[in-house]
Amino acid sequence: MRVRRTLARARMLVVVPLAAAAFFAASATGPAATMAPPVAARDLAASFFSSTLTRAEVVSVQGRTLHDYHVDEGKVVAVRTGAIDLLERDGTRQTIAVDASTLVTVSGQPIDVSAARVGAYAIAIRDGDGAAQEVRLTPFVLAGRR
Repeated sequence: MRVRRTLARARMLVVVPLAAAAFFAASATGPAATMAPPVAARDLAASFFSSTLTRAEVVSVQGRTLHDYHVDEGKVVAVRTGAIDLLERDGTRQTIAVDASTLVTVSGQPIDVSAARVGAYAIAIRDGDGAAQEVRLTPFVLAGRR
């Protein structure tokens, strides 16, 4: 039970700032750049990007470029060259492509993707169907530990 609460808190610390950053980056360069988001919009974002998050798609326009961000959260079930497979809360198995430009971190510290282990929990952020830009892993299962 304690691990679940810790995971929920970790998810909140990762996902809410990420969603807020994407939202504010889009709003700062979009048509409504002079307007701050209303409180109701911030409350809505907090309710969706909470400990119940399974996956999300956030579409934003930055400058004149459309971004289709995918946020996936789940348990790592496979790690192989070029991909990490996650088992999401609803039972969906999602393959996350990774490449040399993907930032993989544990507790904010960069690691090589090969150090990721089955059983860890991850949040992956990618733009469209390309390789993940970032994969944030929990420190619970790492190389050499079980």
